[in-house]
Amino acid sequence: IAELLKSAGYKTLAVGKWHLGDEPKFLPTNQGFDTFYGVPYSNDMYPAEKMKYARDCQYLEGMSQETIKRAFADAKPGHQPKLKDKVPLMRDEECIEFPLDQRTITRRIADESIRFIKESVNEKKPFFVYLANPMPHTPLFVSKDFEGKSAGGIYGDVIEEIDYNTGRVLDALKEHGVDDDTLVIFTSDNGPWLIKGDHGGSAKPLRDGKGSSYEGGQRVPCVMRWPGKIPAETECKEVATAMDMLPTFSAISGIKLPNDLKLEPDGHNIENLIMGGPEEKTPYTTFYYSNNSGVRSGPWKYRAGRKYGNWAFPRGEMPKENPQEKQLFHLIKDIGETRNVIDQNPEIAERLVALIDQSPNHTMKLFKTGKPKGKRYEFEKGKVSGGATAGGKHVGGMQNMGASVTIEVDGGKKGGEFLMTLGYACGGNANVALLVNGEKQTDLLLPTTDGWSTHKAAKVYLDLKPGKNQLLFRSQKKGGVNLDYFDLKHNK
Repeated sequence: IAELLKSAGYKTLAVGKWHLGDEPKFLPTNQGFDTFYGVPYSNDMYPAEKMKYARDCQYLEGMSQETIKRAFADAKPGHQPKLKDKVPLMRDEECIEFPLDQRTITRRIADESIRFIKESVNEKKPFFVYLANPMPHTPLFVSKDFEGKSAGGIYGDVIEEIDYNTGRVLDALKEHGVDDDTLVIFTSDNGPWLIKGDHGGSAKPLRDGKGSSYEGGQRVPCVMRWPGKIPAETECKEVATAMDMLPTFSAISGIKLPNDLKLEPDGHNIENLIMGGPEEKTPYTTFYYSNNSGVRSGPWKYRAGRKYGNWAFPRGEMPKENPQEKQLFHLIKDIGETRNVIDQNPEIAERLVALIDQSPNHTMKLFKTGKPKGKRYEFEKGKVSGGATAGGKHVGGMQNMGASVTIEVDGGKKGGEFLMTLGYACGGNANVALLVNGEKQTDLLLPTTDGWSTHKAAKVYLDLKPGKNQLLFRSQKKGGVNLDYFDLKHNK
């Protein structure tokens, strides 16, 4: 979004949480933003070992370059240093405060946004601000001005402070005369983290929360404001996603998207939903849930999985029995997903299950295994870690999240695009990240082969540099997969 708007002369600012990569090439300043002020990842993490610290960086809590280096030196191999919840405050690509005083961050990113709005108006330039509050992600912090102000404990205090500072940003738009010309969107990325108890929030009346495919996992509030454009006090009940923002901003601003950008099925122009009335309809005929664990079509939702999400209860309170269930809900009549009506509507469930097989989230179709198609690499000859095991003509042990295998391959004299044919077996759907030379190229959503003794092949294209390349395959889902081999053939 920032790259698109910047190409048309917009000033662009990212403030708050980023969490899309902390290496310089992944930071906001290399993703279309003129400047960045905030935390490069979640507020419960650690400093990156290769973090660049400004010459005038302010060190708090007795920290210094020496104590940080010592913490990394003392850390056990494969483990983080004892610096949890101590995160950097960055400006652009340098840390300017470590650790960040998290009691102050909500106010400070609002201050930065207000300053940027004033600067943009004075320069007579359009602007785009991406403000992502690091909280209420845990741990929770609040300034003295809001400590104990709510009836909801520290979680409520945090929300009060976010609300107040959001109001300050809106006031700045009015103060500088751009209120009527600015679209404001206030939303969230996922449901509450219920495992955190009273620090995690609530999605009621929706079921479950973050990490689940129930509605409480990803259905979130969204408030939009654009005086004179969006009818006041209107409500839209149609399906829309954050992925729709890019094509919608393109349509609203009149800035054309690059011709080689493939939008569908990742986003739609929802300008009609934003500015229209209740008669407007969603562009989504189907909506697929994480790892194709469910699908929605109209009011009907089919879901297959554990009865409770992984984080459905505070620590220690998860029921011992968590059976697999196939469920059908009518989301208009039963928004809380309390009544499973699959037995009463088997034909509807069958229709929705068939839709899952048509999901664009299936990145891979299956083929019979066979003779090498290009140069063949055996997985068992790779370097395993994270619990993965090599032997028996495959790499197993991939049921552990983070289990991985690394193999060196040859990109030839010129490198370029290669077709990979990958042989594997698994009893359920698998999700494996494929990294090339340290950078993720794709997620391999591997369909079940209907048993561990049934071997199939899947195909995917990847880009290699000339000469030696490191390929890392890392499990991202419990359940596992046995990786047999892959062939690489240059796509001339």
